[in-house]
Amino acid sequence: MSLDSHTHLITHPLISDRLGKLRDKSCSPEDFRRHVRSIANILATFATQNLFLGDVEIETPMKKM
Repeated sequence: MSLDSHTHLITHPLISDRLGKLRDKSCSPEDFRRHVRSIANILATFATQNLFLGDVEIETPMKKM
């Protein structure tokens, strides 16, 4: 398979498991939506792993941090 520089192949075992369950013809609509949400959560983790994190000052009930 040829992938361009903007394509990332994610081979995560949980995604493979959820895809297998999605493909099962006995999968109910509720289970289908649940598995799609699970896949989306895993993909969101990969998509945001390199986001910039900056320091922010907050005030807690005890003190500023």
